[in-house]
Amino acid sequence: MICLITMEGVASELWHPKDHLAKIEKHLVALGQPARTLEVASEVSGRILSLPVEMGSEIETGQFVAIESEQAELQLKLKEQELLSIKLKLDSAKSHTELMVLEKNNQEREWFRVKALYEKGSVSLDSYEQKELSYKSSLLRLEQAHIAQHELIAKVKAHETQVKLAEELFSKYKIILPAGWVVSRKHVELTTLVTAFQPMVSLADLSELKFEYYLTQLEIEALLASSNIVLELHTANPISLAARLHGIDPVADMKTQKSRVELRVDNRHKKLTSGVQAMLLLNCSDLYGNVEIPQRFIKTEFEQSYVYDANLKRIPIKIRMNKEGKAIVAFKDLPQGPLALPTP
Repeated sequence: MICLITMEGVASELWHPKDHLAKIEKHLVALGQPARTLEVASEVSGRILSLPVEMGSEIETGQFVAIESEQAELQLKLKEQELLSIKLKLDSAKSHTELMVLEKNNQEREWFRVKALYEKGSVSLDSYEQKELSYKSSLLRLEQAHIAQHELIAKVKAHETQVKLAEELFSKYKIILPAGWVVSRKHVELTTLVTAFQPMVSLADLSELKFEYYLTQLEIEALLASSNIVLELHTANPISLAARLHGIDPVADMKTQKSRVELRVDNRHKKLTSGVQAMLLLNCSDLYGNVEIPQRFIKTEFEQSYVYDANLKRIPIKIRMNKEGKAIVAFKDLPQGPLALPTP
């Protein structure tokens, strides 16, 4: 910060070194990697019947890896047939129950009619007891029909579960591949016999590339202070692309005292390939406590450079380097207070 002194004949300007610590440029390089990778494996064993991909090819919508599934398909059909058979029996049981309900209702009405006649003395006790027995028998048959129906309902639910399990098992013999991903490696070929969870194909999602940099705390602070993060890509035609901060590893390496920082770049058009080099430029505070002093505050006589303190006392300094009209000087070589620019 530059301050004007109103006391004429003392100094025309004061300049505070502590407010102008030097910045140094850091050039960091990382290689682009797929943001996401995937190992395709089967949960079941069998011989590969379909593998319509090659290394470097992009997966099209609907493409899949198929494994021989004759036994699983046969088991599924068997379970479906068993389920159909039980459902037919259940339909028959429901019809039978409806008939038993009608019979019970008829016997109940007839029993009430005979009971009323018996109470008037119009029918014999034997006739009344026969009707009562027929009514109670219809109740028993209806209860048996309900029990049989409920047992079949339980069997249907159990077989439906078995069919779902068979369908789930059968579906595992066909692995749908994610569209848009790129085949980075084929581990097997057509007709190969694979075991459960054996990798068959490695895939990479190149729609977004990640770049991993290992930064010190000061470098991370410089990165977070940037309004825009730009990477310079080392391609045949060098280009600059905007990047976004994906994450910072909260645990730094104790040996290097650096943390992994992941940046990501949009690559939906697939113009960039994995392995492309990208340079990150950071303006960091000088770790050694250097200061950038404007050249007008520095005087030189007989190859010795010096500055003035606030009392206009000469302080010899050693210039480490000159940069864009400013001199880089160690902060420890400067006076405690501000530097002064004497009046002409």
